[in-house]
Amino acid sequence: EEFVGDAEQFDDITMLSVCFHSFQDDESIVTPADSGSTERVWDFISRRARKAELGTKITNRAQIIVDEIYSNIHLYSGATRAQVFCHITPAEMTLLFKDNGKPYNPLISQEPDVTLTTEDREFGGLGILMVKKMASDLKYAYEDGCNLLTVTIRIDTPK
Repeated sequence: EEFVGDAEQFDDITMLSVCFHSFQDDESIVTPADSGSTERVWDFISRRARKAELGTKITNRAQIIVDEIYSNIHLYSGATRAQVFCHITPAEMTLLFKDNGKPYNPLISQEPDVTLTTEDREFGGLGILMVKKMASDLKYAYEDGCNLLTVTIRIDTPK
């Protein structure tokens, strides 16, 4: 009443909604950041996808994203350890890639010119471009000496 004073009131209501996603202990796998761990990471993600009864389209999309991001971690980051989190709700699948490698924000990398032939195009960048196209949302942070890349895949297609 003090704020509105004599002003006429309407029935509009302003609301703030906050959705907090917290990963549980069983929603991650920790591995050495090497090529031998890629299959273990994918096995972990695929088990969670099967348990959530995700369809083939979403599962295949997740596999491509995991392959691209995890291979970049072990090939280029210099990381010795990686952790991959996977949280699935009826609306989305969230993957968080955490590694102790050198800071690198893939979201600001220059996208490759896909109009050029493979001979004329510089090496690299296509994997991140595919991830950007397949993900509903991407976020990057560097905290406490770790890269944190969060990839969200919206589950809005029939199984």
